[in-house]
Amino acid sequence: MTSPAIRAKMIKGPYFIEVRADEEEMIVTQVLPKPGERLPDFALQSSDGRRIALYDYRGRRNLVLALVGRPIGDTARALLADWAAHYSGFAEEEAEIVAVIWGSAGEAEQVKRRHALPFPILADEDGAVHGALGGCASDGTPGAAIYIADRFGEIFAAYRIDAGRSFPSVEEMLEWLRFIGLQCPE
Repeated sequence: MTSPAIRAKMIKGPYFIEVRADEEEMIVTQVLPKPGERLPDFALQSSDGRRIALYDYRGRRNLVLALVGRPIGDTARALLADWAAHYSGFAEEEAEIVAVIWGSAGEAEQVKRRHALPFPILADEDGAVHGALGGCASDGTPGAAIYIADRFGEIFAAYRIDAGRSFPSVEEMLEWLRFIGLQCPE
């Protein structure tokens, strides 16, 4: 059996849309940043009220960007706590963790305070950053993703819930950051 001919293809925002010739089937997939590409810049309000942009880290720090779903479940809480416990290891690798929650600045502040997190927590109130960067499940509900990028925003590793992969351990993340350090010694 052959597949129906593709009648149209287009990219709209972070989505790639195919309309099949029989017009009964429309396939929508997200076009997400992947290793080798640069993280898109965005700015969001942090838990302490400051507006933080990814550009603020460009040229200064390697980056672990974590998109955390809503509500924040046990797995996400455990990851955040584990990163906080090993934060000095990330700092030794000249990296910053930036966690983005799908929620308000008030919710971001509660998460930061409740878990005593030493890294920035940003509020993605409308979920736009989550949608653009793969922090949504295939059904559009809040999900999670982690990107590990160098100080210039180039992605070296990407983990998404829809990709069927488990999230990396702290040691695996630190190994990526060490590898980046070897690639980008400046």
